[in-house]
Amino acid sequence: MDERGSEAVPERIGKYVIRRLLGQGGMGRVYHAYDPLIGRDVAIKVMLPEMARNPDLKERFVREAQAAGHLRHPNIVTIHDLGEEAGVPYIVMEYLEGEDLDDFIRRQAPLSISEKLDIIRQVCNALGYAHARGVVHRDIKPANIRLLEGRVPKVMDFGIAKMGATHLTQTGLTVGTPHYMAPEQIRGERERIDGRTDIFALGVVLYELLFYRRPFEGDHPLTVFYKILSPEPVEIPDVPAFPYNPDLQSILAQALAKDPGERYPSAYDMERDLASLIRRLGVWHDQTTQLAAAAIATETAETISGAETAVVPGPTPTPSEVSIAVEAAGRASGRRTWLRWALLVGSLLGVGLGGGIAYQVFRKPVVNPPRESTPQTTESAEATPATTSSAPVSPSPEVHPTPAPTSELQETVEAPETPGALALNVLPWAEVLSIRRISDGWTPPLASNYTPLWVPEVRPGVYEVQVRHPRLERPVTFRVTVEAGKIRKFTYDLQEVSLPEVP
Repeated sequence: MDERGSEAVPERIGKYVIRRLLGQGGMGRVYHAYDPLIGRDVAIKVMLPEMARNPDLKERFVREAQAAGHLRHPNIVTIHDLGEEAGVPYIVMEYLEGEDLDDFIRRQAPLSISEKLDIIRQVCNALGYAHARGVVHRDIKPANIRLLEGRVPKVMDFGIAKMGATHLTQTGLTVGTPHYMAPEQIRGERERIDGRTDIFALGVVLYELLFYRRPFEGDHPLTVFYKILSPEPVEIPDVPAFPYNPDLQSILAQALAKDPGERYPSAYDMERDLASLIRRLGVWHDQTTQLAAAAIATETAETISGAETAVVPGPTPTPSEVSIAVEAAGRASGRRTWLRWALLVGSLLGVGLGGGIAYQVFRKPVVNPPRESTPQTTESAEATPATTSSAPVSPSPEVHPTPAPTSELQETVEAPETPGALALNVLPWAEVLSIRRISDGWTPPLASNYTPLWVPEVRPGVYEVQVRHPRLERPVTFRVTVEAGKIRKFTYDLQEVSLPEVP
């Protein structure tokens, strides 16, 4: 029996082996299944037999599933197959490991404002992609958005949900989820239902994700419908300690406008405003982080020498680290010569031995005056005794060793270049074809082929990045520089270039 005890879970549906029941709604059941031919897990949504007896509903189920099957987007669940078993149609989709956004909201998961906005931004991009191809979801709600690892949302039930929001003349009711339905859905104005209907529902989801409560609440669906149909605009509270409350309120107000003509004309437009807010919030966050880091650095800074301070990489000095003090001008030149020798030996013997040698050099007192030599003969003068002369030799500025510049000393002990990281984003989204270093053709391993993309352990250099998007006639190539030990945040906005519409 299934979890609700209504019917037994079938062993097979077509070629697919059924493992367990995932859920059940008013229109169908969803099973976790296994494809033995390809060897992968899938999810199968089966229409309820009583619904399948209605020819109109069955035809609409198949037609909308076929339309959704043409969608290929990183934030939309992929449909693999469409079939029929004993007169009941079913749809085979990719099986997603993760957690529904509804569960995140119910347990009030600790997500930052940026993470919440970016989740909705990605959903906006998925809806814009679907709307451009004539597919309207019509049942956007947290339960139909699954979050994968890395906070990547996947919109589920495309096409099927469109049928669920259709006006049913047999009962006179509109099937759907009351809290997320737009006014035109409640009134049954099918000619006015388009992409802006999804935008209204997504505005409700964003409101709920931010404040952990819905904008339209009520004990009965009729109460909820009354509030949605009311001409009064939604009251949008401030987010505590958020510097861009007016901008956020403007996005919510436009998405939740009661009149479709006052909403965002497309989901891409809503995504653009969210992306702009995320970028400004990121700059604000980086600035506040830098200020805090600067304050901490000021409190914990150490002066290694009275004249100059050499910065040693690493959070906390340890006995194995070497701190180099750059001495002030006027010290004995012999001290500088031995210091350079000590640095050379220390670099050959290792950081640990170099620290000990540098320590001994610093402690050695200056006894003899500096030997007369030129920079070219310093090494020979140290190795072979100098020829003595009866006449005294007057010191001359031309024959004193030239002090090594600070940069030379720092280069001597500088650690090998450390890898950097690349945070790559393309708006609205793109498939990454290649990331190649121009100097030698080296390519970093990629965890995903779609943006936003986090690439750690990137060797320093200039990289050529090639991406493609369905609305571009050909792939786009651009360059980005990654520096050692730094995170390079790079965003390329395809929406700012001319994108030809795909029919």
